[in-house]
Amino acid sequence: MSFLRCVCRSFKITRSQTCAVSAEEGCGLITLVETIVRTLPNEKKRSFTREAKPGNVSSGAWEAASPGLWKTVKSAAATILKESWEFVSSKLSSLADRLLGWW
Repeated sequence: MSFLRCVCRSFKITRSQTCAVSAEEGCGLITLVETIVRTLPNEKKRSFTREAKPGNVSSGAWEAASPGLWKTVKSAAATILKESWEFVSSKLSSLADRLLGWW
């Protein structure tokens, strides 16, 4: 039985969830970074790629990480807008009434 198969069986993971690397030889590190970026939640992808050694970050990893930040910002903004809409709209309505009430 291969070492990789043994690791998969021991940790109850699939082959696609593994990545063979050698930090000493620098072998497989780019693939490792790409795999980690694919697996991380959107809000963590950009900071991970920024902190990784530049030689180990492929252009594909950068491309995958960049939208993650914007998706997180967009999601947060949408949540804030949804949760605050009633308050904001009531204040705007009140302001409009005061400004245009004499009209």
